Amino acid sequence: MNKSKRQPTDSFNAPDDFGGKIKYYAKKVRKNINNPKKWLVFFVSILRKTLSRLAFLTKPFSIALRNFLLQNPPVNVIVSDVCKKDLSAMDYLGIRKELVDVNESINWDNLPYKSNNKTKISIVVLVLNNLGMTMRCIDSVYGSRNKTNFELIVVDNGSSASTIRGLRKYKEKYGEMILIHNKQNLNFALGNNIGFSYARGDIVIFLNNDTYVSDGWIDNLVKPLSKKSVKAVQPALFYPDNTIQCVGVVFSEKSSLGYGIYANTSKRNKVAVKSRKLQAVTGACIAVRSEEFAGIKGFDPVFINGQEDIDLCFRLRKDDPGSYCYCEVGAVVLHDEGKTRGRGKYVMQNRQVFLDRWSGVPVADDELFYKKDGYEVVKWTPDSEESIKNGLGIFIPTLKRSKKK
Repeated sequence: MNKSKRQPTDSFNAPDDFGGKIKYYAKKVRKNINNPKKWLVFFVSILRKTLSRLAFLTKPFSIALRNFLLQNPPVNVIVSDVCKKDLSAMDYLGIRKELVDVNESINWDNLPYKSNNKTKISIVVLVLNNLGMTMRCIDSVYGSRNKTNFELIVVDNGSSASTIRGLRKYKEKYGEMILIHNKQNLNFALGNNIGFSYARGDIVIFLNNDTYVSDGWIDNLVKPLSKKSVKAVQPALFYPDNTIQCVGVVFSEKSSLGYGIYANTSKRNKVAVKSRKLQAVTGACIAVRSEEFAGIKGFDPVFINGQEDIDLCFRLRKDDPGSYCYCEVGAVVLHDEGKTRGRGKYVMQNRQVFLDRWSGVPVADDELFYKKDGYEVVKWTPDSEESIKNGLGIFIPTLKRSKKK
């Protein structure tokens, strides 16, 4: 006999009128009075709703405090106000146009990296809230052992007042850290470009704030850039659960949109985790030459939090036949992917822009890697029904070990 599943209790399904609410909650109290677990669930749900209402009431105060902090920065903190228009009031096309225009206003021909100095590497970390993860990232950068001289540039990309205050405390902790506040969220491309505009290193590393690094990661990451044919380098990126997040971006015959090779498989798989020449790498942690990055005006803000990194790789390689990107697994970075809210809002638009620009250019290379590594594709699975419906699907392979002849 099939037993029907018990439906979860919703503590917020109370009537709208005050008298009805009292009766509703009194009934729940009588029913659950001898069940401590249900009491706990009940009070936690009430607490959550109360806190959400308090957050709504305190929002004007938080905005006022944030504005005050931006208007009164410490002397050693930079406040950037390059974008004068309110992006939150614009639609997708309006945001794109404004960000592209602002990017053009950067003086790309006269940036600090051109000056003579002893800084070899600049690291840019873009931050939109997630203060705890950001502090962990900053601590790991300064705490990791490397021979290479570096500077760290932290770009607050329109974060809350509490994050601003937390970052300023970290500026006090690490006096050499460069802290920049963007007055609003300029998204991934322009936010990172603003950070780069203050960089003095001849190589720049863009690092997500939801990462933490290991000893020697800088030394190993930049080493491949000693070869002129290498245009961009990524490390081996692992999830905290010891699975692969990204060890390179590959392309299939089914689409010109790339995907991460061996994603979500064990990092103990030595066949999967090895250094490779690639057409593109991920922007979660990417090292490039400052001169070449500036020469193409950085990440293209026409992309809004998606495909900027892959587009960057193809633009870096466009006029240099034989050039390539590289995954250097001697550099290891752990990554809690996707912790910033709102990053996936324009996934389909970004894919369409990328295909309009690069369709047919990427060469199908994934199955060549798999064959060489002793794998074969069993089946292909689209990443979502929506992407297939819009003709923008990325197909993920299921692999199995090839039979030995």
